[in-house]
Amino acid sequence: GGKLTSQYFSENPCWCLRVKEKNTPILMQLSVSDPKLSKKEIPGRIGLYVFRSPNPDRKKRYWDQSDCVVMANFAKYRDICTEVLCQPCINYFVVPCMEKPGVYSPFQLTFTSAHTYCTHEVLSKETEFICKSAWKGLAAGGRTTGSASW
Repeated sequence: GGKLTSQYFSENPCWCLRVKEKNTPILMQLSVSDPKLSKKEIPGRIGLYVFRSPNPDRKKRYWDQSDCVVMANFAKYRDICTEVLCQPCINYFVVPCMEKPGVYSPFQLTFTSAHTYCTHEVLSKETEFICKSAWKGLAAGGRTTGSASW
């Protein structure tokens, strides 16, 4: 997806992070996940953006610099780190990326904190998943007690 000004920025992976306590420090580390690569072999400069929004359904294509808590400083290193002081009732969207669009590389994103936090991946495309089935015969278990199918 490339950097924020790229037309493909919304294609970058993204994670939503929330905390419960005021002034919760979260250390974020982005690493090129192939330890065998030398600095010369790393496919490009890596960076990390962090955006904030009270809306958990905020779509990536609508972010701009006014929402940005951490602006990516792209570097051709194996690892980059940043620490963000997070507040409750705010969604922090973490977007690791390569500087140029179309450059692919496996990576590892690590969150570390002494406090409780939760995170989940934000899908880049809106999806709908519908599961259709039916309970039949022994699969129609009924109660959680007294039924062989449970």
